[in-house]
Amino acid sequence: MASEVTLTTLRASVLDRADMTGGTFIVAAQLDEYINEEAAKLYYLLANLFEDLFYATEDITLVAGTESYDLPQTAGSTVKLHKSLKVYYLEGGKRRTLRRFVMDDLDKEEYLYGPALATGIHMRYRIMGNKIFFTPTPAAGTVEMWYIPEFVKLVNAGDKLSGSFQVVAGWEQYLIYGAAAQCLLKEESLEQAQGYQAKQAKLEADYRIEASERDVAEPQRITDVYGYGSGVTYGFGGW
Repeated sequence: MASEVTLTTLRASVLDRADMTGGTFIVAAQLDEYINEEAAKLYYLLANLFEDLFYATEDITLVAGTESYDLPQTAGSTVKLHKSLKVYYLEGGKRRTLRRFVMDDLDKEEYLYGPALATGIHMRYRIMGNKIFFTPTPAAGTVEMWYIPEFVKLVNAGDKLSGSFQVVAGWEQYLIYGAAAQCLLKEESLEQAQGYQAKQAKLEADYRIEASERDVAEPQRITDVYGYGSGVTYGFGGW
């Protein structure tokens, strides 16, 4: 079951842990900053276990002669991609896996001709900065990206932790301990802060175990990166 706690509840829980309920030493904006910092730490801790706890998909329409495209974005400005999970070329309702190119592949484009450019058979990609590049330069088509999105901050009082990311009920204690420790550090209550930091570290170790191998029936396996051809032809894009 996902945690349904709101920002209002998290604020109250953090202040209670820090024994600051009703006080004015920590202003609301500072408290929210602490909560979001710790929530982001929890999010990326879980995301980087690669157990598919968080994912999103987005299509990129390829334009003839254009080699680079913006990564998935929010409001057209902020890149919302944390890590790419998979990139597919869509063709006739089917997915064709695209492989990442190394920089030495760029000079091989001149050896490829029309059909390869049109179908995406030989196309590869690479993410650099806030762009995704393709080689050979695409003629047309659509690419589908599966990715882990960035953490979305809690802003409004009613914002739920589950609205930002799915986390098991009770795991919000990790961020509560962390935010309470930050409040206490600002107050220079070092011993109490260290106590909560130790509890947070224990929870982190527990979560790494509990969240790993979520699908025990089909555990993760190593990807075969050598069975897709080599040289100029690049193999057949994962088929």
